[in-house]
Amino acid sequence: MNRLFRGMTGLIFLLTVTVILATLIVLLWAQLESMDTISRRLEVASPWLSALRISLIGLVIGTWPRLVPWLTRHPAARRGLLAARWRVAAWLAILEITLGQGMVGEFLAEILR
Repeated sequence: MNRLFRGMTGLIFLLTVTVILATLIVLLWAQLESMDTISRRLEVASPWLSALRISLIGLVIGTWPRLVPWLTRHPAARRGLLAARWRVAAWLAILEITLGQGMVGEFLAEILR
């Protein structure tokens, strides 16, 4: 259990650092270029960013059987996490479809019209 706690703490720390760095990068970028320029650049990069997200989802799915034993040694927890692999994959795909492809923004834009 201690190893699982350390692994989860490390993942949470990594996520926190990533969010902070992304926020700083966007704030600094907004100081150097106008929001219209940033918007155009992100629109151009959109296919590459989508490919990156899909690749990361594939990486999580592919490394799941090797990642789970690293996170826990408890046999019941390991079996449960291994069984949850495809549920996690389904949720990641749902999040990518709804959030990553802008469906929530489109839906809100239609409602607010």
